[in-house]
Amino acid sequence: MISGFTHIGKEARDLDRRGEGTVHELAEVQNDYGDDAVNVQGPLRRVLAQLTPMERDSIAVAADVHPRTVERLIGPGGGRLR
Repeated sequence: MISGFTHIGKEARDLDRRGEGTVHELAEVQNDYGDDAVNVQGPLRRVLAQLTPMERDSIAVAADVHPRTVERLIGPGGGRLR
């Protein structure tokens, strides 16, 4: 079972600032990795598909999204891959 996430570095500081309400513009803390950014959607789908529904729900809660959003990322037949 997933028990939590740890944010480190600049992103953690920015996340704290957003939670405190001291960030007034998203652009202040938004990271832009340019056009060369790695597409993680494929590997993310494979990892999510290997988790149980309860684990995926935990990921959704931690990411502050609805569990159906995670299921949509996996795609049709989003059951566990073997």
